[in-house]
Amino acid sequence: MAISLSSFLLILYISCETIRANYAYYAFHTFPQISASLVALFSEALKLLIASLFLLRAKDGFTLKGFSECVRSLQQGENLDLKRILKYALPAGLYLTNNLIYYTVLPQTSPSLLQVCVLAKLPTTGILHHFLIKPQRSIFAWTSLFFLCIGLVVFNLPSNSHASQEDGGPATSWLLAPVAGFVIACLSALASIATETSTKTGEFWESQAYLYIWGMIFAIIAYPLAPSGAATPTRNDPANSFDVSLAILGLVVMTSGTGLMVAIVLRARDNILKLIGTAASLLTIAASQFVLLPELRASTFTPWRVCGGGIVSISTWCYNHYTETEAEELVSMNILMPTPNKIVCCAVIVGFVTMEVALRQG
Repeated sequence: MAISLSSFLLILYISCETIRANYAYYAFHTFPQISASLVALFSEALKLLIASLFLLRAKDGFTLKGFSECVRSLQQGENLDLKRILKYALPAGLYLTNNLIYYTVLPQTSPSLLQVCVLAKLPTTGILHHFLIKPQRSIFAWTSLFFLCIGLVVFNLPSNSHASQEDGGPATSWLLAPVAGFVIACLSALASIATETSTKTGEFWESQAYLYIWGMIFAIIAYPLAPSGAATPTRNDPANSFDVSLAILGLVVMTSGTGLMVAIVLRARDNILKLIGTAASLLTIAASQFVLLPELRASTFTPWRVCGGGIVSISTWCYNHYTETEAEELVSMNILMPTPNKIVCCAVIVGFVTMEVALRQG
């Protein structure tokens, strides 16, 4: 059976999110001198370059004539509208702020913890999508969102045995990820709604070029203002400098790739599919973190977080099915369709795993 477009985009998006989260944690912990604002600036520049190349190719190939036609269409074309160009400023600024907050907070927490907190964007975007894009009339979808919020609260409850040293920080460090995640969720919800309406109309790469031009402008402004990484070691080590440069290059490529993937998902489908991918990436990030980052196992896999993560996963699965969008292609197979028996079975599994983790830590 051929894979659907939604499934293909979902797999790509989950892969991008998982790789970016784990690599960013590794890079910022290995090279604390990396500046999040510098990574954001280079990422916006790379996305603008890619959008410009595709825009040139769509006009008349990579020729001088194609370049002149591209510039002429941007300056004198029928689609030129100051209000239309200005509307890209808001999502560009919000996306840049999200990246800066994410990369600033990530070194002080863990990828899976921050990812769950960022999932607060699902209920906020769902509510905004209901009022601004398409009304959601399914009571089961709203019930799923309600339980998802409960799961987020449960996940962020501090464990008694790790309250004083969670994530290697002080007793109040557990608040960092929830607060940052909630801010990112609100900003991301606004940015996603604003971007979805503009991305689906007109020339795709032209709209992306406008978005990334604003992103470049805001990144240049933010670079001297945003907090930079730790001081660079005084020892002039060419090997270390080369490793830092490679780490920055990797972060830039992954950040740009994820940003472009988001734009393609919004163009081809909608925000709901993006949110489903963000929620599903929680499982892949947690699994990969368990294997690749064993030092985080004790602080990440606590009873509260296992229970909350299970509730979030089940709620997201149900919400995906009951949303009245094209994302329903993803549950066309009976095995993926939520039923009372399957939901109860999953709840029993989550309860069993939670009890097992509690007994092991006890």
